[in-house]
Amino acid sequence: GITPDQAKEAIIAAAAQWDGAELGAQTAFVYEGENKRQGANLGDDVHLVSFDTSWNQDPSLLAVTHVWSNANNEIVHFDIEINADDIEWSTSGDANRYDLQNAMTHEFGHALGLEHSDDVEASMASSTMVGETSKRDINPDDEEGLLTLYPLQGNTPSTESNEGPNDENNNSGSGGSTDNALLDAPNGSTGQMGPVQLEQAGCTHTSSRQWIPLALALLSLPLRRRNTTR
Repeated sequence: GITPDQAKEAIIAAAAQWDGAELGAQTAFVYEGENKRQGANLGDDVHLVSFDTSWNQDPSLLAVTHVWSNANNEIVHFDIEINADDIEWSTSGDANRYDLQNAMTHEFGHALGLEHSDDVEASMASSTMVGETSKRDINPDDEEGLLTLYPLQGNTPSTESNEGPNDENNNSGSGGSTDNALLDAPNGSTGQMGPVQLEQAGCTHTSSRQWIPLALALLSLPLRRRNTTR
């Protein structure tokens, strides 16, 4: 339901949300042209975003980000697969379709090593719904995570806890809502010599609220979560 140019524009705009030049972080995504390949492959040296027309993963997933790290937990490669079998996409904010830019902003966050956020308004929240476009733009919680992982010298965010009216201590890894629990896949591989793909995880799908999970690639990096007391 979208043209190649519309898809390209949405993906580039999503990547631009994580531009360190704007946020004061050591990050940048650079568009290098189109590619006829699909899928995820460490060996091709191409950080690929592709539409998968033979989706063999959970059909309720919008997309999956594959991330590889080396023995020092440094990200060396990522590929993003977009579900083109089960999901109807839009770039115009169609109320009955999932917004591509909204989802890709989330996926590029995973490519940089961010986990799901407990802030339901964040781009890195674990779920979205049809017609949502508010997560096209990252919010302060997303920025804080980025600056924690990729700070410029002298630009490290405060380590004080943040407290809000809807924040609670949560060790279950949920996306901020009891009906969007995180399901961690076992046997993830980390810390080995040479690049290894890290464990994948998804979230439950709650059809009664028309929520659908985004993808998650878990990384063994020093990630900050919002820990609060009430």
